[in-house]
Amino acid sequence: MGLSRQVRAPEVPLRTVVAAHSLCRMSVQEIKDSLSGLPSGDLDEIAAFLFQLRHRGSSDYRTKVSRRLADDVPSHWLSPDEFERALDLREDR
Repeated sequence: MGLSRQVRAPEVPLRTVVAAHSLCRMSVQEIKDSLSGLPSGDLDEIAAFLFQLRHRGSSDYRTKVSRRLADDVPSHWLSPDEFERALDLREDR
């Protein structure tokens, strides 16, 4: 006796589908212009998403992140303040 399961695709709001379709028809400049008016919180979310897209196929990156996440030696960790300072130094370059 075989078990059959139906897998449903996640429901996506129509406006999301329309927006994605519209985005595909936009030029890079049009996308930049649209993004330039967004609040900083939305820009942060988009930046994180683009970063994830850029690295999604990189097994080296996944390995590096996995190794860092598994590191249980507290002396290797940065406090939030140390992280912010390190990030600021990278942005100054």
